[in-house]
Amino acid sequence: GVDPSECVVCEDSTSGILSAQAAEMEVVAYLGGGHAQADWYREKVASFNVPMTYSDEELLAYLMDGNGGAEAASATRARPTPRPPTTTRLW
Repeated sequence: GVDPSECVVCEDSTSGILSAQAAEMEVVAYLGGGHAQADWYREKVASFNVPMTYSDEELLAYLMDGNGGAEAASATRARPTPRPPTTTRLW
C-alpha cells in the first residue's frame, strides 16, 4: 500500500473530506461540480479548513505546485517539492 502521508485526496463531498482527514491524508476540496455551488455547501466545506479549488485548472495548479487559488494558497500547508498526480482520472 501507500503511506497516507504520501497521498493527496481531491474530494467534492463532505463525507470524503472527513474520511481523508480521519486517515491523516492531505485533502483539497474541489468545488467545481454542480452540487457544490450552493453557498451553504461551500460554507460547510470551508469549515473543514482544507484548501478549496473551484475549477479543474485551480485543482491541477494546486496538485502541481500547491497554489491552486487564493483560498488554496492561504489554507494549504507548504510542500517541500511539487509532485505530479500519480492517480488515474476515473471520470
